Amino acid sequence: MTAFRKQLEQRFGPALRPDEMLAPWTWMKVGGPAEFLVEVERIEDLVAAHAICRRSKAPFTLLGDGSNVLIDDDGLAGLVVINRVAHLDWDDKKRQVIAGAGFSLDQLVEAVSSRGWGDLTFAAGIPGTVGGALAGGAGAYGRLLAEMVCAARVLAPDGTVDDLPVAALGVRYRDSDILRRGQILLEIIFGGFQAASTACLAERIVAIKADRALKHPPSHLPCAGSFFKNLPPPAPGVSRIAAGLLLDRCGAKGLRQGGAAVFDRHANIIVNTGGATAADILALADQMARLVHCRHGVRLEPEVRYLHNRT
Repeated sequence: MTAFRKQLEQRFGPALRPDEMLAPWTWMKVGGPAEFLVEVERIEDLVAAHAICRRSKAPFTLLGDGSNVLIDDDGLAGLVVINRVAHLDWDDKKRQVIAGAGFSLDQLVEAVSSRGWGDLTFAAGIPGTVGGALAGGAGAYGRLLAEMVCAARVLAPDGTVDDLPVAALGVRYRDSDILRRGQILLEIIFGGFQAASTACLAERIVAIKADRALKHPPSHLPCAGSFFKNLPPPAPGVSRIAAGLLLDRCGAKGLRQGGAAVFDRHANIIVNTGGATAADILALADQMARLVHCRHGVRLEPEVRYLHNRT
């Protein structure tokens, strides 16, 4: 038994899972085994897991809901931590809520809206955790989740924990300094809410989720959402250029590699039609990107994060 495994077993006991297949932990249903996996519900356990990996010089990978990632067929070395830190602490006077980074974003939208706090409804139906969504620069309908964030508690690569204002997180469209610096979100303070009619907010949530349902695959077709980022606006005040539009113009719908296929209602979504591998998905994504570059002269950048052991 390695010293690394011994430390993990001492801390997590039977909750530690060696050689756990990662495909079931992701929305794409693809991915090989984790050397070790553990689910954590407390911040102190997440910090402890990170510390063990740091001391052992072992890889540490944090997964929330697994909604925007593609995991390599060979799996991941070291420890994979599933973030279930999902508490909510309300401050009605300030109209703020502190959310554990493992809390569901969609459930947060429902929770704040049911209190008559608007307006986070633009994020209704977005899969994943609040931590993953904020770190990934998630948003919809021209808005970013970060617009409703005041501050966050962050774990740095060296193990220090800091409370940072939202400006220090460097969140931007589908990216953030959090990811680039290798930081981990522990808790997020959401604020800036305005009093609103719960009935109006509920109606808006229903409408937004219905709109998303028209564009996204049904549950029997696993996917990770939009695979590529939209392109920057061509001029100030103009919307981003939709990657799906460019892919549609290139005839991407109908393309497939092995068990991976482009969704027939949205050219920027890759679905697992059954038995797809990460290699299938990467090959298909490369084919899609080459089509756009050949016809439109622009390079698409992946929005889905590819997790692997390669350096």
